[in-house]
Amino acid sequence: MKCTGKCTVYISQKGAVGVALGAGSADVSAGSTTIKGFKASKSGDYFAAAGILVGSKKTVKISGSNFTLIGIAQTELKISGLTNANNSVSDPDYSLDDPIQKGLNKYGFSSGDFSTDWSVFPMARGTTLEDPTLDLCSASTEVVRYRSNAAADQALSEVKTSYNNCVKNNGGTERDGAFTKYEFLPIPNVPAPLVAESKRVVVHAKIGEGDSVRYLFGVYQYNGDMFTGLYIVRPGSAPFTPAELSRWIDVAGVM
Repeated sequence: MKCTGKCTVYISQKGAVGVALGAGSADVSAGSTTIKGFKASKSGDYFAAAGILVGSKKTVKISGSNFTLIGIAQTELKISGLTNANNSVSDPDYSLDDPIQKGLNKYGFSSGDFSTDWSVFPMARGTTLEDPTLDLCSASTEVVRYRSNAAADQALSEVKTSYNNCVKNNGGTERDGAFTKYEFLPIPNVPAPLVAESKRVVVHAKIGEGDSVRYLFGVYQYNGDMFTGLYIVRPGSAPFTPAELSRWIDVAGVM
């Protein structure tokens, strides 16, 4: 499929997926995973592929300008005969070797903070601004520690403005110019562990339509010059239950 101009392709896939381009470059995403600017590459008769672990059925989005889509490879691996085992070695987070990040290390989580049935990994490009995670109804960026309390207050104001505009417009415009529908859902009473109401934004929303529907629960908290964000995103036809929301609010309180 040859794209002339700006194009977006949506394909429903599951398992492990590889997207192969014959020319140009494109952004590839599924769920909360995104590969930015994947470029076409060929060696002999073989094309390089942008690999994404989709898991259960999700919509794979391919968007860009003037690229050629060769195809999508889908692989599903099943392993049987497993026995229970504990994680013996924690994977180091090398992104925190950056001198700027070392000062923030004490605020983060590591594998040692969780029971052995959890695996904790650093977010790809999470110490840069190349792959922002604070994405409330539009393209935006996330900063963990601001230069001053005033800068943090300005960021909080921008998040509140983005949220209010999203509620007013029932959605927002993505980076590729496409409008995405948002439906905001009820939020339970927020207990004391979170920061004051004036210093936070709590979001529970249904995003998208059809096969691309997913649910977001986000807690954006500002304390002095520090920001913490908890984002839970999952596909499916049902929103988070009140019990699940209460549990994640407790987690946000710990953060």
